[in-house]
Amino acid sequence: MRYCYILCPNKSKSAVPEIYNILASIYKISKSSPSYTIVYSKLFNKCMKKGIFEYVVNQMRSIISANLPLINIEKIDSDSDNVNVYFNPMYIENNLYLLETWIETTEELDPSIRRLVLYHKKLEIEEIMETRARNTKGYEEMRYKISDDFDKVALEAYCENCGGYYTSVALDLIDYIRHIAYLLYDPQSLHVKCPRCKGEKKSKITFALIS
Repeated sequence: MRYCYILCPNKSKSAVPEIYNILASIYKISKSSPSYTIVYSKLFNKCMKKGIFEYVVNQMRSIISANLPLINIEKIDSDSDNVNVYFNPMYIENNLYLLETWIETTEELDPSIRRLVLYHKKLEIEEIMETRARNTKGYEEMRYKISDDFDKVALEAYCENCGGYYTSVALDLIDYIRHIAYLLYDPQSLHVKCPRCKGEKKSKITFALIS
């Protein structure tokens, strides 16, 4: 119950360094560390140095308050999926400081580790998108076409100007994640050229949001 106690909303800011120490002790980098351990270790360290680790704590508290069924804070030290939920960039869209720090962290990773981190994120988004695609065949073909591109993500777009035409597109993965965040401020911020309109008009992206 230790984690649950220090994450209680009524705990003061004094809980921040304690939570950091706990996470830092869990996500220690070694020669055999998987990519998620490395990226989270560096993310937490960077947040602490920038003085925004309190945002990390608030993020954990807000998700706990939401009573999401997939959260098990007691298993945070043994289950990577749990920490992935807390700090998944698709879940921190309401905090641009954390999102930009996550992006900054991934950009500073060793290229081989960065490829793995982005590849996992690419697959995660595409698997969700495939369950929502209206033109499944076209989407499968796009996924295969860019399967070797770890920094690109296949999405399906809907063109309002073509009478319900669905098309699959490939976007830069980091750009897509960043656009997801800014959708809160500008719902029309992400568009792509429609191949049927020959670039004369724009398509509205059907977003693959994690829920």
